[in-house]
Amino acid sequence: MHREAEIHVQVCKSLAAGLLGLALHISLVLNQRMMELASYVVALFMAASGNAELLLNDAYLPKAEELIGTARKSVTIGMYLMSKGDRISEVERCLAAAVKRGVAVQVILEQSAERNDDITQTNRETAATLKLLGVPVFFDRPERRSHLKVIVVDRRYVLLGSHNLTNSAMEKNNEASVLYDDTSMAVKLESFIISLKEDTGQKSR
Repeated sequence: MHREAEIHVQVCKSLAAGLLGLALHISLVLNQRMMELASYVVALFMAASGNAELLLNDAYLPKAEELIGTARKSVTIGMYLMSKGDRISEVERCLAAAVKRGVAVQVILEQSAERNDDITQTNRETAATLKLLGVPVFFDRPERRSHLKVIVVDRRYVLLGSHNLTNSAMEKNNEASVLYDDTSMAVKLESFIISLKEDTGQKSR
């Protein structure tokens, strides 16, 4: 009887290991989708913790504009995708106005090492527009994808979740993000975003 129990335990362990391996394989294959799902989970968890405001779908953009528009010291953005468009133009204007107020603004965008990458091309087009407006723009190091969608304001407010700064995110997709008032988190995230910048020896691109 004891021997049968040991065999049963070994079978369960083998099955668990196999399932874990399968789960890891699936997560690698569906890596980007899993990261999107993780963004939703994080957003919902943070909102449930109390000191946060959950922003669903088109509730995100007015809050982002308000945060940037009232920033006093700093605005740091780490964004996977930022595209030009009617809904995003106001964000660009808010960033330009913040720079003119003396706010330290930094926008860090994703770039890929792959040639003809659509995300990189779109981000470069947006960066050109922001540069004309006087907004400092940087790109991340291309060897690792920066899939974050984070805005940090005055090292106090953190806006993060699944929203890219695109018309699609504001008008077509189901998205969930959270505004969090947490100085410790804001400082850590700002430092993390800045650490992603590609070292080109230039101030911005």
